[in-house]
Amino acid sequence: MKGILKKSLALFFRPYFYFYVSWPIWFLLLNRQGRRLYQKTSRPTAEIEARLPRELKKNGIAAVHIDELFPEKNLFPVLRQYADTLLPLARTREGKPFLKALWADDHMLDLSNPFMRLALSEPVLAVVNGYMGMYSKFFYSSLDLTLPVGENSSRVRSQNWHRDPEDLKMCKMFLYLTDVDESAGPFTYIASSQYGGRWNTIAPQKPPKGSYPPDGLVESRVLPADIKACTGRAGTIVFADTAGLHRGGYAKTKERLMFTAEYSSKASLRPIRYRYPENFEMDSLNTMARFAVENKFGLLRPLNTISDFCLKYGFY
Repeated sequence: MKGILKKSLALFFRPYFYFYVSWPIWFLLLNRQGRRLYQKTSRPTAEIEARLPRELKKNGIAAVHIDELFPEKNLFPVLRQYADTLLPLARTREGKPFLKALWADDHMLDLSNPFMRLALSEPVLAVVNGYMGMYSKFFYSSLDLTLPVGENSSRVRSQNWHRDPEDLKMCKMFLYLTDVDESAGPFTYIASSQYGGRWNTIAPQKPPKGSYPPDGLVESRVLPADIKACTGRAGTIVFADTAGLHRGGYAKTKERLMFTAEYSSKASLRPIRYRYPENFEMDSLNTMARFAVENKFGLLRPLNTISDFCLKYGFY
């Protein structure tokens, strides 16, 4: 009886999710506020802040060194020093024994944390919003140490090709805090697999879930030149739409320390994953950053949380 009920509810919710993430509904209706604010308050951008969104729109991925995005700021030593103070507190992630988290998923949004200041900085948000075509929401961040798993171990979970489920279109920022080569688990992406790209139809998202294609499917369908392994020296920043096909964290012999910040539209299928301190000074933020962290979703709040209900009980 329970199985029949679950299948019946899944049949009910599945059309809802596909309707919800259809482009006219998602872009024109659900994200109308973000689009209007972006068009109304756009600011002059540096050349690099204009180039990166263009690359993202074309390929779903773009990379830059932090010193180029923040010239003469010398931010990297501060970020690395702060990360080093947290390394003794690292804890193995549940279900991901190859990752150690330096802070909890529901961490405090502390503006004294240099990584939070980076995530909400004007250059970063200008790149993200330029790609999204709207003011975006900051949903999640992590600082993780990837552990070597050996030369012959099998890939597990996010080490395999997959698409993230959070939104139809989204952007993540990855900052390498160590040098990353092929043996350190580089983030790897299928260029043009984002929404509207030529590989978008390979193993598409299944809202409210993402997608994990069968072994070998991706390599058999895409051009080898479109498989981008993002190696780079410490301080490399990778922006990517992770609704596109990607994988990473398969470190064979070297550790990788990496900061991740996730940005999605206001209509994302997931709630935010951080907390606010009691004395959080929202007014101290610029317009883009304030929109990014304002916990004001209105009628979208119950719509966004339906996906969590469906995932919890298998109604999809």
